[in-house]
Amino acid sequence: MTTLTTIDFHSSNLIAIPGDRPETTLVAMKPVVEGMGLDWGAQHKKITAHPVLSKGISVKEIPTEGGNQSATFLSLDLLNFWLATIHPDRIKNEATRAKVIEYQTECARVLFNHFFGKALARGEQPASNHLSAREVGGIVKSVVTKMKSDLLAELKAEIREKLTPAQRELSDHAVAVVQEKVAEKQALVETRVPGQIAAFPIPANLIPKRRPNTGTCRLPVGEIGRRLGIGAAKVNAMLADLGLQSAGTTNQPWMVTDNGEFFGVHHTKRVILWSTRTLDVLRWSMEVRPFAKAPETAAT
Repeated sequence: MTTLTTIDFHSSNLIAIPGDRPETTLVAMKPVVEGMGLDWGAQHKKITAHPVLSKGISVKEIPTEGGNQSATFLSLDLLNFWLATIHPDRIKNEATRAKVIEYQTECARVLFNHFFGKALARGEQPASNHLSAREVGGIVKSVVTKMKSDLLAELKAEIREKLTPAQRELSDHAVAVVQEKVAEKQALVETRVPGQIAAFPIPANLIPKRRPNTGTCRLPVGEIGRRLGIGAAKVNAMLADLGLQSAGTTNQPWMVTDNGEFFGVHHTKRVILWSTRTLDVLRWSMEVRPFAKAPETAAT
């Protein structure tokens, strides 16, 4: 005989069948949907048609005042997934929208704590390989991100139909430029491996793990040159040779490159301030790398 558990949640009685882990704990979906103020028929159709959610549903006989009736259940590990498919901003009724947000915020957590909270508090581990809270959060995040992408794609197609041929061409060009820039940024990340930053070999222990804060970059090239015993012009040339900066314009002689952002920041258009890690890189460069002098630009 199926064991049912009733959980009071904001004046609604949620029905569940206990399991030894979230994927075997089943939640009756009709009380959840109707508790949110949504139409059960529409949500039932969506759940059963969904390629992922449909794999987590099961039909069970439950006792009611009118006798035993079939009820659709969804495994607890997929409840947040389903909740994320509902868009509160598309619900016009304010009370229903508030209820939806309330369920999206609390429902899955309340059910999880009801069945597994005490065991976790005692430090017990789940009986099987169900997902950790971090992994569940990652899945929900990826699902929401995918939903946003799908929505944006739909909006893009709808807007595109209203554009003139000339406007479409301009839009396609803008998208191509953005995609190219994104690809360049991605390439920088993918090539930044231990012992190498982009195409420039630098020892792994000299490569910062993150971009520096503005306050940690205090060294202009003049001060770097003084500490290394060389001129500011040569410091600029070495930084360019290492790919940390590139020649700019008259008003902005040097510009920090993507690689250089891990070592320095623009203080003004004409002045770049570098971190002390830059000194270590330049000392290493002076010792082991043959220096190819770059075209000199006015020292800053």
